[in-house]
Amino acid sequence: PTPDGTCIRDYIHVADLADAHVAAARLCDDTQAAEVFNVGRGQGSSVREVMDVVSETIGRDVTAEVAPRRPGDPPATFADTDKARAGLGWQATRDLTDMVTSAWRAHTLDR
Repeated sequence: PTPDGTCIRDYIHVADLADAHVAAARLCDDTQAAEVFNVGRGQGSSVREVMDVVSETIGRDVTAEVAPRRPGDPPATFADTDKARAGLGWQATRDLTDMVTSAWRAHTLDR
């Protein structure tokens, strides 16, 4: 039950995830911290949206094999990043296009 019929997830760029870890380490430098923070972009992207960005980035259609929904798989899930923003001064800055573009660039460098 999503707008395009595919599940929605909160994808995060690995560099944003690394930045969140650095922010958490800095918090531990300043205080004895025992906190839990959700990290993500705080918004979801559907699998179809991801496939569309991949197709646009690599310049050709990527055809996905559509399978039935898995039992118990939630239609949408994404992080509430308010606590990370307030407690760590951190928020993700890269979007889905940044994620796919940098992954594609890394993939093509290996060739």
